[in-house]
Amino acid sequence: MKRFTEYHKGVLGIKTKSGTKSAFEISTSQNTMQTIGDFQDGIDMFAKYEDLELSPQQIKEVDKLYLEKCEEVNQLKADVENLANINNNLVKTNFKLGKDIEKLKATNLTADEMHIACVLLKHYKELHEQGLLIELPCKKGDTLYDIFDFIENRNTPEITEYKVDEITIKNDRKGLCFIIDSTEFRSEDFGKNVFTSREEAEKKLAESVGK
Repeated sequence: MKRFTEYHKGVLGIKTKSGTKSAFEISTSQNTMQTIGDFQDGIDMFAKYEDLELSPQQIKEVDKLYLEKCEEVNQLKADVENLANINNNLVKTNFKLGKDIEKLKATNLTADEMHIACVLLKHYKELHEQGLLIELPCKKGDTLYDIFDFIENRNTPEITEYKVDEITIKNDRKGLCFIIDSTEFRSEDFGKNVFTSREEAEKKLAESVGK
């Protein structure tokens, strides 16, 4: 791109047909209220624009792209807010989504870090909406405590323990089913008659016996 500013004798000026003119020369040749400093500021700003080596059309395109990216970031921020309203039917992994959203809001992340976090959260949101996230009722290594309502030769329910070595998931007419230690459990069983702590199971058993 053709330049219209250049240094002449150590001073930045404007190129003309008769040579490079400084701010002083331009101001003294013009009948204007503008000061030499005003002209110099204008020349300096013009030079910075030329240093970009971009045409006016290219600058407009960059500005348009910047606005589009700002809109994308704003949408991602909105997605983070919306994720807080999603119920807890998300996979229970070490990534505690709800808590991490609050941590994300409270941390001083850089723009790049915020963008990456938003993209990740948006990805989980899309998986949830597509039904590709499954909330596991427990994890490998847990012990489950199952209250049996009927045990042969016993008049009262008892608690049976299961060690979780692996979890198999299947989907039948009734919905998702978790196979643990060769026993089938459903999501609605947990908190009702299956628990991940003995204390909870014993409390539930005491309530059922007392009825």
